[in-house]
Amino acid sequence: MERAEADRGGLPAPGRGTGVAPLGAMLLAVAMLPGLVFFVGAASSLAVGTALAAGVVALLAAAYPNRLKPPLRTSATVFAALALAICFHLAVSSLFHPVEIGHALASFAPLLAVMIGGSALTATIETATDARIDSAMRLVFWSMCGVVVLQRTGFTPPFSDHYLKPYFPFTEPSHFVLAFMPVYTYVCIAASLPRRLALLGLGLVLILMLESLTLAVGWVVVVLSCTRGLTIPAVIAALLVGALSVVDLSYFVDRLDFSGGSQNLSTLVWLQGWQLTDEAFRITSGWGAGFQQLGLQGTNTDISRLIYVLVGDDANILDGGFGAAKLLSEFGVIGVGIIIGLTFLAGRSMLTLRTFARTPGSIPKASLFIHAVFVGYLVEMFVRGAGYFTGSAILLVAALHLRARLASRSRHTLSSPAVAA
Repeated sequence: MERAEADRGGLPAPGRGTGVAPLGAMLLAVAMLPGLVFFVGAASSLAVGTALAAGVVALLAAAYPNRLKPPLRTSATVFAALALAICFHLAVSSLFHPVEIGHALASFAPLLAVMIGGSALTATIETATDARIDSAMRLVFWSMCGVVVLQRTGFTPPFSDHYLKPYFPFTEPSHFVLAFMPVYTYVCIAASLPRRLALLGLGLVLILMLESLTLAVGWVVVVLSCTRGLTIPAVIAALLVGALSVVDLSYFVDRLDFSGGSQNLSTLVWLQGWQLTDEAFRITSGWGAGFQQLGLQGTNTDISRLIYVLVGDDANILDGGFGAAKLLSEFGVIGVGIIIGLTFLAGRSMLTLRTFARTPGSIPKASLFIHAVFVGYLVEMFVRGAGYFTGSAILLVAALHLRARLASRSRHTLSSPAVAA
């Protein structure tokens, strides 16, 4: 048993129950359901669909033999601590500005669902073989590639006319990218060098098909994570130059104009996120507006007013446009600490992936999943987000669980009498 755990990077050996939880179905639910529920108009954000996806994951995990109780106990403890901390933080925030307590408390339900779903996914990955993890991630990857191809064939499902650039079941390309990044990072690292180059080339094709600067940034993050030395980056740079030489770059150039005179909505939403952060820091003296309070009392920022003039809507003032803006606006200096912590973990994961880039078969697939999730979440944190409750949040909870359990097992191994002797 100890040898089997060592081969999996310290995680428990796969269970030997007669049934095996369908990891591929779980990951597909996490990737697709949040967007689907939003797409059909059943919710005004991704939170309801994310909670539904978490429920599906939990039900599938509970139906099969696994080690579900330990991560669930951990999640219950963490949720209780978070709930108390959030309530205290809100109470202090109310001293600075009006706070809608009911709105915050209503968000405890999807928060708990995300933590339960992440726990269930943790238990399933712990009991899965490398081959099952690999096949599940590839299933999600090719399914999401199929989403893009299907849309380009002219497929127009119901409700499509409600959105500017839908990619069913996603209402916009950026929501597709949020679900795609962890999976794309995984398959690129896991691939042999020739296949990796082909997958990176496919990523360029998807960038051009989606016309997504968010995916372009994510693609660069993946390249930095899975290449070492100079040869491969040189080949990739040549591919990029070749691809860009045959397309109209105006779409991407417009989004790189960060001047105050830009009228590109994507750029304005990103800049608005920083102005919302500055406004919240000034009003609350750096304490933060409180959990789920961003935008509820409106805003008086210059860019928010410009966006309203352009589109007649207060676009993205509730989610901040990207994860860091929402965390900073709602939790102030505490949000700074959270962002630094997550960025540090993502940076370590990127370095680990670069180390294994030349020998992808030597890293356990559960560990690869952990690192791919952290690296992929960088895009949601700093480029484009959709609030706290997305499919990526479920994956992040699972990655945090698995990483903590790995660290705990490593400490236990180092302190055991056999090792000490």
